[in-house]
Amino acid sequence: MTSRSFGKVVPIQANMLQLVGYEIVGRDIIPATGGNARKRAMRDGLHALRRKTGKDFGYDAVAWRQFLMGSDTEEYHYTHPYAFATVDHAIQAATEDPVVIDMLNELSQS
Repeated sequence: MTSRSFGKVVPIQANMLQLVGYEIVGRDIIPATGGNARKRAMRDGLHALRRKTGKDFGYDAVAWRQFLMGSDTEEYHYTHPYAFATVDHAIQAATEDPVVIDMLNELSQS
């Protein structure tokens, strides 16, 4: 998928963005606005990541990123160069954002 904000993202990159609160809107991937939309995107991202990898790190975006960066996970294409730099930067920034952290923690307890 080619996104105006990130360029050509591969599906697992889009799922990681969803996990940290981005939503796919038409031909773009943007930060979800409003708590409910952001939580819905996070749930969708987690479900897609579980389905595609067979793994479950819950709402721990840092653990998901570490797993997908592993050398034995090339099959998922998270590090595919098309949009990797911008996607990974957004993932890292989100994992340091107190609002995102709080929402992920809240979802992990529900």
